[in-house]
Amino acid sequence: MATSPVQVQVFLKKLKSINPATVTISNQKKTRDYLNSRDFERVEVITYLYSLTEANFSYGPSQNDWGTGKVWTFGINVDNDLVYVKLCLTSIRNEHEMLCMSFHEAEHPLQFPFAKKK
Repeated sequence: MATSPVQVQVFLKKLKSINPATVTISNQKKTRDYLNSRDFERVEVITYLYSLTEANFSYGPSQNDWGTGKVWTFGINVDNDLVYVKLCLTSIRNEHEMLCMSFHEAEHPLQFPFAKKK
């Protein structure tokens, strides 16, 4: 079953209601290398994450190979680079927490089913 724009909006609303202090950014090499190459701090990444819209949605939700929660994939333009963003929203004791699993240049083309056509 395809993901609807409403499902993406619900996910993004939950994401944006999360306390930024509870956002975990992956320490995987690709993400770490990209953030270091841009001299990005945590605050810049979180600003980009909270700016996501349904137009940035690429695909998901899909199974999380790392643990619980579903994985959502987005793409966002950062300084003329298409950045691949993979997020997982989990609930712990009725509180939502977000894991940014990936934040690095896209290695493959991404489709954006809800982006406005030009």
